[in-house]
Amino acid sequence: MSNRNQTSGQDSSQESSCGPALCIVNTFKTFFNSRDHLEWTKITVFYFFFYAFLAGFFSVCLIVMLGTIDPEQPTVIGRTNKPYVAIEDPGMYKVNFQKQDEWNVYKTALNNLADKYTDNTGTGENVFTWNGDSVGECSEAATGAVFTAQKACIFMALNRIYAYNPVPENSTASLSYTCDYDIGKAGDGNLEPPLTYTRMAPDHDLNQYYPWKSLSVDAYSLWSLFKIQQTDLYSGDKPNVYLKCSAVLKDGEEETALADARPAIFSITMKKSGNPTSLSIGLVWVPYLTLWALGF
Repeated sequence: MSNRNQTSGQDSSQESSCGPALCIVNTFKTFFNSRDHLEWTKITVFYFFFYAFLAGFFSVCLIVMLGTIDPEQPTVIGRTNKPYVAIEDPGMYKVNFQKQDEWNVYKTALNNLADKYTDNTGTGENVFTWNGDSVGECSEAATGAVFTAQKACIFMALNRIYAYNPVPENSTASLSYTCDYDIGKAGDGNLEPPLTYTRMAPDHDLNQYYPWKSLSVDAYSLWSLFKIQQTDLYSGDKPNVYLKCSAVLKDGEEETALADARPAIFSITMKKSGNPTSLSIGLVWVPYLTLWALGF
């Protein structure tokens, strides 16, 4: 009896004194050697069908969930529940008649907008078409934004809200936009600028695009409201013009502001008097003419 206890004590002391790597190996050997090939086969088959069942179960759940989602309806509705006037490309908010590089930003944005709607392949009746009937003279982006002629086109639309109709039921009014000169946040806005603007395609019906209920129709009542043209070189101290454009409901000659609609502010920087290009060239050549006159 004492010998057996002594032996078991020696075994336990040997096990306790084994290193981490040896103990892990012994544990795995004990685990695998405790079952024969048949038992391991049964375990493998069991877990194969178990996880196959789980995969099938979650696949069915996913198919049922996707089957209940309408592909024509946005998955998130209600976060943006108020209309606001906007245009998707930030380059369309600023028209600069002074600087060619800033003008090119605007013109690039205008061409991108034209390309998007020219290539529009949406289906359905209410698909916006970019042509002379819908956007007037601004249908040709290249001629609608001419820096040397000092003219530009401003585009705007309402943000898309699912199932939203700006025109009340049984109303004879139609959606439209109006713009007024604004003094701006800095208070430097010119309220009487030497500008003229013309409304493009005034008879175009915007009501046909509402209510919007289809994701496959990429048409949200884009509207070319104004063609802006500077009539002369500005010589005053207020070259900045701000157009505050709002959505309205027009019934005959009466215009009513669209409820809860946020306006958009478009910035126009008019060209000052003089010819900046000629002046820049003159400043560049002055040092060379001076050196030539001094005999260098």
